Amino acid sequence: MFYRRFWFITALFMLLLVRPVFASGFIVQHIRVQGNQRVSPAAVLSYVPVHIGQTFDSQQSSAILNSLYKSGYFSNIKLLRSGNTLIVRVHELPIISKMSLSGNKAISKKHLMPALKALNLEVGDVYHYEKLNEFKMGLEDAYRNMGRYNVSIDTQIKKMPYNTIALNIVIKEGHIAKVRHIEILGNHAFSEHTLKDQFRLTTPGLFTLLSHRDRYSPMQLSKDVSNLTNFYYNHGYLDFKIVSKKVTVLPNHKGVKILVRIHEGAVYRISGYRVSGKYANNSKIHDMIGIKTGEVFSRKKLVRINADIANYFANTGYAFPKINAKPTLNRAKLTVFLTFEVKPGKRVYIRQIHFLGNQRTEDKVLRTQMRQLEGSVYSLRNIKESKRRLANLPYLKDIKAIPVPVEGKLDLVDLNIHAKEVNAGRASIQGGYSDVDGLLYGASINEPNFLGSGRAVAIGFQRSEYSSQYNFSYTNPFYTTYGMSRGFSIYYTHTTPGKVNLESYTTDSYGASMRYSVPISEFNYFSFGYGYSHIAIGNANPNIISPGAYQFLLLHPSPYNNFMANVGLVHSHLDRAIFPREGSLQQLNVALAVPILHSSLGFYKATFDAKWYWSLGHGFIVHPHVLLGYGDGYGGVNSLPFFSNFFGGGIETLLGYEPNTLGPQNPNETDAATGGNVETFAGLNLIFPNGITEKLRTSLYVAFGNIFQTHRTAGNPGNPGAGPTIYQSVSLKNIHGSAGLMVSWFSPIGIISVGYGIPFNVKGARVQQFGFTFGGSI
Repeated sequence: MFYRRFWFITALFMLLLVRPVFASGFIVQHIRVQGNQRVSPAAVLSYVPVHIGQTFDSQQSSAILNSLYKSGYFSNIKLLRSGNTLIVRVHELPIISKMSLSGNKAISKKHLMPALKALNLEVGDVYHYEKLNEFKMGLEDAYRNMGRYNVSIDTQIKKMPYNTIALNIVIKEGHIAKVRHIEILGNHAFSEHTLKDQFRLTTPGLFTLLSHRDRYSPMQLSKDVSNLTNFYYNHGYLDFKIVSKKVTVLPNHKGVKILVRIHEGAVYRISGYRVSGKYANNSKIHDMIGIKTGEVFSRKKLVRINADIANYFANTGYAFPKINAKPTLNRAKLTVFLTFEVKPGKRVYIRQIHFLGNQRTEDKVLRTQMRQLEGSVYSLRNIKESKRRLANLPYLKDIKAIPVPVEGKLDLVDLNIHAKEVNAGRASIQGGYSDVDGLLYGASINEPNFLGSGRAVAIGFQRSEYSSQYNFSYTNPFYTTYGMSRGFSIYYTHTTPGKVNLESYTTDSYGASMRYSVPISEFNYFSFGYGYSHIAIGNANPNIISPGAYQFLLLHPSPYNNFMANVGLVHSHLDRAIFPREGSLQQLNVALAVPILHSSLGFYKATFDAKWYWSLGHGFIVHPHVLLGYGDGYGGVNSLPFFSNFFGGGIETLLGYEPNTLGPQNPNETDAATGGNVETFAGLNLIFPNGITEKLRTSLYVAFGNIFQTHRTAGNPGNPGAGPTIYQSVSLKNIHGSAGLMVSWFSPIGIISVGYGIPFNVKGARVQQFGFTFGGSI
């Protein structure tokens, strides 16, 4: 009993001795910190605005608590008094010692980690529940804005030694809610189908498997509603407005219904226009406006007129023109009067051109492509052409040109050219498969921007079931100051065509060539060159090779020493080098073999290769293409040498048919193709918009073509029992066709193409519906 009373009295004394700080003040003689583990007492006291010898009261108590809580290190703080000693008792927040993030695919870690860092939620930071909850709610909103309404984010916290925690954030993204129904109410002038065409969002269908346009996004819905508004404004409905838009999430969170209510209003017509200011009588501006009284108002046309006038001034030195068309509405008469305010600003000159982003490529290489020059008048037309030419360099992409005013100089601007360099060159060991060449492997160094000089160097070898090739080439596009280029190449090739649907003879050839290209206008080039090639034909068994090949070898025995001359014309107006979107490329080449020696052959080959790219808007591109070729002999050679024939079939010429099988057939060797001196191929591709990556291109195509031989041989003198070569006359009825799907990917190892073609008008040709070609690097 005594001991119980003793401890009770002692505890009561200590309780009275150590008590909370009340309103009555006292002079602080000591300050003691309790409960801290990581934070040093000195660090805690640095947040306490009271010092020894000062009088402490309730106001200072509030200031201390506010200061300590604002430090972010503590979750619970108490101020106690023991005599004249101020006791600061704290409970520290835990530190994040480990952290993991999993389950995220739609939003990558490189986008999530900065958000965590901004909230101080990293390893080594103090853990705050409210900050983690803020991140969680923000991330849920981000996923909902992507149409993922059933997203769930689980935050798992595990206590670790020394008052630390392991934080694990597990994300279950769920499925993107699909648009199950779109309804537009209030329309009278246009059908609901026409109005839905203004939306990118749509309900699920066959093409949405690739386009993903059926995936709901609040941001995309806002764009679609804006497109709908512009559609009505472009048709004169200036009183149009969106009454409401409602999105209903279906119970399973996998779909939404969209309801848009609109008010159309009436159609407004143009009552007239005027140009204010000193350009009121400028005939060129009036020609660009071209508005007639009584026509329906169109905001799209108005925007185009503003852009045309602005470009007119921007092409003549006015870098920052301001064109403003002010409409004045007469609601009683349903008319609109337009006032064009034209303020071109001050005419400016380019002081300096700066290239940004070219870490490797020399400035002088880029300057060769510039049509806007330093010291000259600012020209938007020349700047656009400079951007196009830079984009056609295979080692640059994402070209931007930004004029920057020079401080204190109203008539000067600097032009900053931003570009991203692409590692277009590579040193590689190659392996892959082509439906033309079969299994292939090799090694090469191919650098179109050698040491950043813009010069192209290539060296390598490649072997396949069809051929062995060794080559070296060099091209200097800056051979002269006015844009003439020069290049040369040497090569050795050994082929065994019989392994890839061609005749069973071998070819060994080697040679060298020199070539030049001269610009004759902004988009046109003239090329010429010369070279030498040695060709030896072997294993020409008369019982196997075609009658035409055997007769040619009898008249002109192998080997051959050919001296070649080449001329060509090129028209190039593509907007970029890889996967063009607009422009055209036409190439006409003529190769002439000159019979200088007794062992030389006289023949020529002419080819025309043309491609066009026409944008249809909304990412759709029409891509027609034509490939034509003709060859013949002269000077004692009455036909194109059989080893120089054209061949066709396969993904590179006509998908849907076996590679190299089109044209005349050799009856002696299981219908192996002999090739011909005429090639005719043409096609049309519809390229689809790509929402995945610019490096991927998908298209539907239809194509036609065949290989023909105009010089025919009846039989084989070396093999009288052989049948005749199977020929087709040059006519439309003998043109084969194909239609299907093509997918191309600009991968780190080059362009990989895959296609599926459905042939028609086959007429005995050998079918192969699936075609592909790819290579690999290690």
